[in-house]
Formats: sequence, C-alpha cells, structure tokens
Amino acid sequence: MGIWKKSLLVQIIGSFLVLSLIGVTLVGVAAFDRAKSSLTQAVFDRLTLAVSLKEAEIDRWLLDRARSLQSLADLPPVRDRIEALSLEGEDGDREFLDEILQTFADGESGLKEVFLLSRSSRIIASSDSQGIGQYEPRVQYSKLVFAANPLPNVNIYADPNTGRPQITFETPISNKDGQNLGSLAAHLDLERIDTIVSREGELGETGESYIVGNVGGKIGGELGQRYVFVTAVGFGSPEFADGLSSEGINAAMEGKSDRGLYRNYRGIPAIGVYRFLERQDIALIAEQSQQEAFAPARDLAIAITAIGLGCSVFLALGMWIVARQIVRPIAIVAKTARQVSEGVQRQDFHALPTTPVLAKNEIGTLAKAFNQTVLELQSAYGKLTEYSHDLESKVEQRTQELSQNNAQLQKTLKQLKIAQAQLIQTEKMAGLGQLVAGIAHELNNPVSFIYGNTEHLRSDILDLLHLVQLYQQEFPLAPPKIREFLNDIDLEFVADDLPKMLESIATGARRIRDIVLSLRIFARLDEAGIKPVDLVEGIESTLLVLKSRLNAQPKRPAIIVAKDYQSLPPIKCNAGQMNQVFLNILTNAIDALEEAIAQDLVKTPTLTIQTQLLSEERVTIAIADNGIGMTEAVRGCIFEPFFTTKPVGKGVGLGLSICYSIVVEQHGGRLSCESQRDRGTMLTIELPRPL
Repeated sequence: MGIWKKSLLVQIIGSFLVLSLIGVTLVGVAAFDRAKSSLTQAVFDRLTLAVSLKEAEIDRWLLDRARSLQSLADLPPVRDRIEALSLEGEDGDREFLDEILQTFADGESGLKEVFLLSRSSRIIASSDSQGIGQYEPRVQYSKLVFAANPLPNVNIYADPNTGRPQITFETPISNKDGQNLGSLAAHLDLERIDTIVSREGELGETGESYIVGNVGGKIGGELGQRYVFVTAVGFGSPEFADGLSSEGINAAMEGKSDRGLYRNYRGIPAIGVYRFLERQDIALIAEQSQQEAFAPARDLAIAITAIGLGCSVFLALGMWIVARQIVRPIAIVAKTARQVSEGVQRQDFHALPTTPVLAKNEIGTLAKAFNQTVLELQSAYGKLTEYSHDLESKVEQRTQELSQNNAQLQKTLKQLKIAQAQLIQTEKMAGLGQLVAGIAHELNNPVSFIYGNTEHLRSDILDLLHLVQLYQQEFPLAPPKIREFLNDIDLEFVADDLPKMLESIATGARRIRDIVLSLRIFARLDEAGIKPVDLVEGIESTLLVLKSRLNAQPKRPAIIVAKDYQSLPPIKCNAGQMNQVFLNILTNAIDALEEAIAQDLVKTPTLTIQTQLLSEERVTIAIADNGIGMTEAVRGCIFEPFFTTKPVGKGVGLGLSICYSIVVEQHGGRLSCESQRDRGTMLTIELPRPL
C-alpha cells in the first residue's frame, strides 16, 4: 500500500490492470448471463417438447390398451361364452375363456392380467389361473366409456396386495337384451410407462423424466399418502421411503403446469418442466441439472476471461514503457512542489523555488502553471493576513444570523404542530356531527309515525272519556248495575291516568323498537351464510348491545369509545359470526379497563375502534384499549382454547379462540395482538374482500 501511494508509475499501471480486470470480468459476466439466458430458453423448449411427446405417447398407449380391451369385450364368441357361463357354468366355457384371455394377454403388450368379473365382482375367468374365484375391489377401477370421451379418466391406485401403483381398465359386458353379464378387466403393466418416460440419453447425462403421483398404500413399510414414483421401477425406492418433494413436484401435484429453476427431489439445482396430467391425476416432470445445462455458458465465460487477462498483461507492459516517459517530468514538478511546501511551512515565501520546463506538452504547461502559482502564492500571502481579520468578523456575524434563523424555525415548527393537531380535532368533530345528523334523519320518520299514532289514539280515548262524561251529565241516575261497575273501575282515576299510560306506552314502544332493531342487526337472525355486510353497522350494533357496560358504574366512570371509521365497501362474510367476534373482543377490552381502574392505573378508560381499507382486496378493524395490558408470555397464549387470565368462575377461556377460528379458519383472514403490560392492548382483524 505504501508503494502505491508514493509511485505514480505504479498507480498508472495498477489502475490500468484493475480497470482491465473489471472490464474483462464484466464482459465475462455479461457473456455468461447472455449465454445462460439463451441456454435456459433452449433447455426449457427441449424439456417442454419432451414432456409434450411423452404425455401424448402415454395417452396414446393408454387409449390403445382401452380400445383393445373394449374390442375383446365386443367379440361375439367371447360374449356368448360369458352368457353361457353365467347361465350354466360349464367348465368348457370357462376353459375357452381362460384360453382366450391368456392368448390376448400374451399377444397384447402392456397387460399383466386380463380377467372376467361376475356381477358380484368375483373372478370367473382369468389369464392368471391363481386369481380365479377371488373377489376384486372395483371401486378404483377405470371405467371405459368411449361414448363420452375417447380417452377415459385413468385412476392410479395402490394394489392392496403389493402396495405398488396399479392401473386397471374395466368395461361392462351385456347380452343382446341389454342385461348386464359382468365386466371384463385388465391390469396394465407399468413397465411400458417406464419405457416411455425414462429413455436414457435423450435429456443429456444428468437429464431425467419421471412420473409422480399421490398413491395411497404401503410406502416405506407403512400406510400413507405421499408423492411417489408412479412407475414399475422407481416405486418403493428405499432412498425415498418418506416420499418425494421438490418445488416442481409440489406445484405439479397442485394442478399447475409450468417450468422453472429449482432444486429437484435429490436436492440438486435443476432446470425443469412439470405438467399435471388431469386425466391420470399424476405429474409428468422432465429435468436436467443446472451444472450440465449451463456448462457451455461457463466455458464461454472462462475462455473470454482468459483471453482478456492475456491481453491486459500484454497492454500493461506497453503502458509501463509509456508511463515512465510521462512520470519523469512530473516527478521533477513533484520535487519542486515539496521544496515549495517546506518553504511555506517555514513561511519563507520570498525564497520559494520554481521548476524547469522540460517539455512543450501538457506537462510543460503544468510546469508553467506551477511556477505561476508560486508567484501568485507569494503575492497572495501578503493579502492573506489582511483577509483573515475580515473573515473572522464575517464568520461571527453569519453565526449569529444562523442562530436567529434556527430559533425562528423551531418556533414555526411548534406552531405548525399545534395547527395540525387543531385541524385533526376539527375534522374529527365534523365527522362526528355528520354521523349524528345522519342518525337523526334516519330516526325521524319512524319516531314521527309512532308519535302521530299515539296522538290519534290519545284523541280517540279522550273523546270516549268525554262521551262517558256526557252520559253522566245527561243521565246522572244510571241503573244500579252501571253505578256498581263505575265504582269498581274508579272512572275518575282511569280518566286521569289513561293519558299518562299512553305517554308511557309510546316511550316504551320507542325504546323497545330501538333495542329490537339493534339486536336484529347484531344477531342477523334474518340472514344466513356468506353475503356482503357493512362491518361498521355490525360494530355500532355491538356497541349498543354493550351500552349498559360502557355507561358509568358505581365504582368507575363511563368508558369512552373513540371511533375512526374509514369508508369500507361491503365485505363478504358471515355477519352473525363477525358480530360475535366484535362482541368477544369488546367484552375482553371492557374487562381489562375495569381491572386497570380497580388497580388505579387508568383515570380515563378509553376504547378506540378504527377501520381501514388497506387495498382493493383487504380491510382491517383495530380495537384498542388503555387497560391492564398483558405480558409477552400471556400474549402468546391468548388464542389457545380454554386459556384465560380471569379468575375461576368468570369466563370459559373460549372467547378469543372462537374469534381466531372465525376470522382465520372460516374467513381466511388474520387476527393479531399487540400489548404492553399496564399500557393497553390492540387487536387487529384483517379480512379479505373476496372469499
């Protein structure tokens, strides 16, 4: 490092080498990246073509086996012998069928066993005599229905005896009258699929193609559902006893068809193409290791780098020769500059040396400029002392101005914060006024209707009472029976009390209507299932249900409810369940506030409710309190069933567990909690708009 700083020649050569190496590296990286991109596309195209050809060949092979089996079932001699066997059961018919099935199985490649099933699923004839008389579970057989689709849906299942993957085609056999005689079935030989899929050399030295399926059966010595090789050779490999897993396998078995760079089931970086075969419910995958695929790109980058390094070394030698001629006059200027520096340190400005001008190029111009600088330095030194005094006074003056400006800026910032706080408070009060005005407008019509009818009823009853009074005036001597009844009912008291009763009835009816309406909104008794819901309406109805707990109590003041509602679109959810979530969270918040008040931690209990539209697809509802809060250990357990911090006999520990189940499991949302001991708690509900 010392020689680098002291030698201009070393700096020139070193800088050239460094820049050359950077250029060579950039060219190599760019060439590798470009080659890698081209190779990636080429490998993807080759793998995609291989997958498409293999898929077509598998479909064609399965269709040929299905058609062959259907052709055998349609042969008249076979159908006649089956009908005769089902009626009489002669051994000659069975031997004939066994011979036909054996000949068909031997002549048709890709079939392990061909057998005839009775209507009760018993094997009555087979190319394998050991299976005759056994019963077959036909639930997982692939039914051949050519009228519906040329290629039937193929079911790959685990053989109950061996646990290996198995494909069985079955076609029904009927007589001329359409009566079902049984069915003809065949177990396919999956070695043919191995031949189609695993052709050596077509995908390179490290390339391979294979089929994976989710086959239930004996895997690694135990029953399970895992991704395994659906081939006669690869299935049951002890190396993958726990099943196969990779990004390509998992994506394909989820019904996706794509390509990408990932680690294969052996953990080796690979480039692969995967496709989900819907009719077979399996995944066909073709892969090649990235090391082999990108080897040409690496070789090209190495060759470019090696050539570039050789050129850089050759050019560096030439630069060394040229640089020596450039550095020599510069070194003389540098030596003179050191002498000038020493004279300046001694403040001997009158004896400063000058450098000789050895060339007429830029270095000579530099020497002339250096000499001129020395002369100007000598002249400037005389003025420097004079300027220093003026500079000190100006610096002091500028410092005072900056201090004054800083104080003014702090004052302006403080006023801005006060104005901002006032503006926020004004906006909140304006929003609250609009909300109150809207509620008053909505309640005006029903209240007017109730009061109007009550007034008419009161008028009618007063008219009736007046009529009774007229009767008393016109007929003061009523019959004994009527006088006795008037005494029993105390008519004067009734006439005085009846208007008061009407007024009480009107007041009670109004309160009952409000309570019933609130309860209906909260419980959603007339709604069911998932539908668009106004969440703010649900929150308001829940607050009305809890109004008695929010009001002032003998041992505590009223709980303040702060609302910050952002306009939300209707959200698809179960309204009754979401109201239950609001009720549980608000109830817990009220309990936490009461506990904090009891411990004299809070003077002004407050609930804060905030709704927010995060994006076009998600909304949040945050409910916070300034109550007792909780520790980190308690916060980690609040969503567990039956966990509670309340004393015995108060609550069952299911409130937040039910909330978590409704929000997360039933609505696909999120429920999170933030809390600090003695500082309060906030629970945030995040819901998706589409379900």
